[in-house]
Amino acid sequence: MANNDSFSVILMRENGPEVAVEGGVISIDDASPEILEAYTTGRCDSCGTIHILEGEIRHVATHERNMGRERIFVSDHWAECHCGTDLRLEIEYMEYPRNAMQPYQVRPISNVEYCNVERFGSTVNRAASQVREDQESLRASVRELQEMVGTGMLDVEDDPNFVSALDQLVETVANTVLVLGSHHGANKPELFDIRDELVDRGYDAHLFEDLPEFADKDLSSNVATAMRMVGFCVMIDREASGHIDEYRIADKQRTILARLTPNDSGSTRMIGGAELVDVNHIRSFEFDVRPQEKLDEAIEWAKELRQEREEAYDDHYDWRS
Repeated sequence: MANNDSFSVILMRENGPEVAVEGGVISIDDASPEILEAYTTGRCDSCGTIHILEGEIRHVATHERNMGRERIFVSDHWAECHCGTDLRLEIEYMEYPRNAMQPYQVRPISNVEYCNVERFGSTVNRAASQVREDQESLRASVRELQEMVGTGMLDVEDDPNFVSALDQLVETVANTVLVLGSHHGANKPELFDIRDELVDRGYDAHLFEDLPEFADKDLSSNVATAMRMVGFCVMIDREASGHIDEYRIADKQRTILARLTPNDSGSTRMIGGAELVDVNHIRSFEFDVRPQEKLDEAIEWAKELRQEREEAYDDHYDWRS
């Protein structure tokens, strides 16, 4: 193999391409778009020509470990060089913890060595960002379009299909949940577990890292945008990390936030006090061992508050009726 610091592979999902690098984590939960194909780059041993090799991912093995199962995947990549040489290499992936897949080894099989093509991954990333930015812009426009329909600014009385499609988009946004908390050490698998629990309950749940970012915004602005695009947020608050700022963002923009925290500790007394008196859109739920103990209670509270908001705003804004 060529002397490279790391290797990369382009995973073509249903919603566009995603660049996976050696040791990086790719989400493969039920809520993530399906991976259709994989692409990487290699140099022909016979003539030195560089190719993009197409491949498919397949599951090859499952192992049981102390902390849970480990699954191994392989993407088989191939191409035919103009010199007549058949090229083939494999990339191996490990899924551990659950739903977190990372490429960890590239293995030349026949007549090819991996080579890192400069700017290949960055070019794909820019294209993917544009695709996802367009999707997020659509989500952000849904509410504005609905209000334009309600006020008569947009006349769609002769097109009931448009109204039906718009209502479906709004329902999708309302059913989305953002899972927040520390991504350090053993805390991250717990975030995955809560996300999976929410998916099992019928929600479109995501970690912030699963969502596209706007290149012209800083991290806080991207988090704030993501929090505005969901029905409510669930936060696991065990130890101090960047989610403390996420709490403050939720407080400032009135995002519905259920905070799951141990009954004998938490990250800091700097957060958690606002909902005691001053706000009703954040509530803390104390658990004994696992945050799942209070998840159903937190979901029910968030649903009821969202319903109260919708009813109050419908009464306040005449055009919604």
